[in-house]
Formats: sequence, structure tokens, C-alpha cells
Amino acid sequence: MNAAQPLHFPDRPLRVNPPGTGAAAGFGTLLWALLICAGIGWLVLPPVRDLIDDYSLSGSLQPVAHSSVEGRCSYWAGLIVRCDATLGAPAPGGGRYSRKVDYFFVEPLHTGDWTVTVVADPARPALLTTDLALAKLANRSWTLGILGPFFLFGALAALFGARGTLGDRRALKQALSDRVLRPVPLRMEHYAAGRWTLSAPDGSTRLWTVPGNARPIVLAPPQPLVLGVTPADGGGPAMPLDDGLRWLGLRRDERRLLLSDLGSKRELRARLPVLADLGPAQEAARFTRSARRTALIGLLLALVAGAAAAVVWGGIVPGMSEQSDLYVPALVVMGVCGAIGGGLLLGSLGLVLRARAQTGLLR
Repeated sequence: MNAAQPLHFPDRPLRVNPPGTGAAAGFGTLLWALLICAGIGWLVLPPVRDLIDDYSLSGSLQPVAHSSVEGRCSYWAGLIVRCDATLGAPAPGGGRYSRKVDYFFVEPLHTGDWTVTVVADPARPALLTTDLALAKLANRSWTLGILGPFFLFGALAALFGARGTLGDRRALKQALSDRVLRPVPLRMEHYAAGRWTLSAPDGSTRLWTVPGNARPIVLAPPQPLVLGVTPADGGGPAMPLDDGLRWLGLRRDERRLLLSDLGSKRELRARLPVLADLGPAQEAARFTRSARRTALIGLLLALVAGAAAAVVWGGIVPGMSEQSDLYVPALVVMGVCGAIGGGLLLGSLGLVLRARAQTGLLR
């Protein structure tokens, strides 16, 4: 089969399901947007609520006897502290007050733990807070004032991005469905796992998001022309086809006849190497180089973390204890280098898998 050979293509209106426009793809896009918004809400809303409550405390605050604090403070990027705790205190009648608190503040280069005291206004004993939270009120305010707009922008970008993506996919499907289609050769400009960049005869170029296991139908090697369809009456986009014709609503007999015109699966796959220089070979080589560099850096950081662990626990430094001046720096080096090194080693494995995926596009 070549570009000039006629195909037994149906002359009836067809339903199409362009790649990336199915219900699963739409659900995935919407789900990711909602998860991003939910995550941002989880990060921002509790600290804002607690900040407002703490500002409302205007009475004479006193330490609360027999109180309890269960929680922790964690560092983000060595600069931002987030404290998340549950405060408890005895209530009249034998019950117990409980309040969950959550707040951000900036504290660069802090080492060790924070010591907190539970305090409350006797007029509002259920509204428990800590002396640390009150001492950091201004800090918490401007920290949220800076971070809040970034978080809000991220949530809005996720929602509007999902809306635009779903709208484009719906418009594309409507433009091709229930119309008589004709085959058309498309020029492959870039060929990568999950992404095909194609030029139509009218000169328009479009990036298509396709399943990772999809393979195009190469028409006439050595030219990088692949099979697509476009409305027979013109005025519509051109859509590529995969070698299983899964994106067209064909009847079983129509699919069988068209596949016999195109050639066997083995013949179609044998033409794929003509696309090697359009992305797969270069992408595979790039991912392989990146994997080697990433693995080397990760291994070096892991060795540094191991050396720091040996200093902390291995007895290399005589008399090492938590009171030693080297203890905290060694502990920080061990944690940071271990986390980054482990992440880089896992990342190098992911790059190797991506390189193999690119190579697999040619077979």
C-alpha cells in the first residue's frame, strides 16, 4: 500500500473518538484539576481560619493547666514552617476541650524543636491556642499574604486549564463526528511517546496526545507520511489514525476490509523506522544521557548521606552525642542528601523507562 493506492473507505457519516477526547481522558483531566484545588484548599484554608480565630482573641490570655499538645512542626525548603497540632484542655464538668490548629510562618535556619505553651482567654476557654502561634501572628499574616495569591492562582489555573482542554476536545470531536470522512496523508513532524506533531495538507500543524501504545500508519516510506482523515466536504480538521483504526466508528466488515487494504500489522510496524529521526532516536539518547547524569549525582549524594550517617551513629567522631556541635549539621546533611539522592536514583530509573518507551515506538 502507498499514498496513491485507493482505500475502501466508508462513504457514510462516521462517529469518531479522537485520541485524548474520550470519557477517561476527560475524567482524568477534571480529576487532576479537582485534586490540585483540593490540595491547595487543604494547605490554605485551615491556616487562614486559625489566623482569624487567633486575631479574635483580645482578652487576658493565660496558660492552661493540665493541657496537652499532640502534633509537629515541619520545615518546607528550609524556610517555611508548618505546625499542625491538636490542643487539649480540661473542661468544666469533667469533659475536655479540643482544638486543631494549623499555621505557617517563616523561620530560616532553625534547628531543634519548638517549645509551646497552651493558652486561652478565660472568657472563651474552648478557643485554645499556643504562645508560639500568637508570637508569630504578624509573621503568619504576611506569610499567607504572600503564599495565598500563588496558591489561588494555581487553583484558578488548574480549573481554567481543565475547562479549556475539555472544551477544545469537545469541539474537535463535534467537528469530525457524524460526517463523511476521506483519507488524507499527514506529515509527521515530531514523533514521541504519547505525542504526535502532524502537518495537514492545508499547512496547519497540531500536537496530538495519543495513548502510549498507539502507532501511526506510515503510507509511503521513506517519506514520513501517515494516514489521517478529514471531512470529505472540507472545512474540518484532519485527524491521524492508529494502526488498529480504534478512533473510527467502523463496522466490523468495514474495519476488516480497510485493514486488508493497509497491510498486515507486521507490515505496518516494519515501516515505523522511517520515523526514527523525527524524535524517538534523539529522545531515547537524551533520556539515556540524563539518566546517567542523574544516577551519578544521586549516587554521590547517597554516599555523602551514608558518610553523615556514619558520623552520627557509627562512632567515627569520638564522644558524638546530641549535644555535640557536629550532631545537628551531620543529621541535616544525612537527611537532605539522602532524600535528594534517593529521589534522583528513582528519577534515573524513570528516565531509563522513558528512553525504552521512545525506542519501542519503532517496533
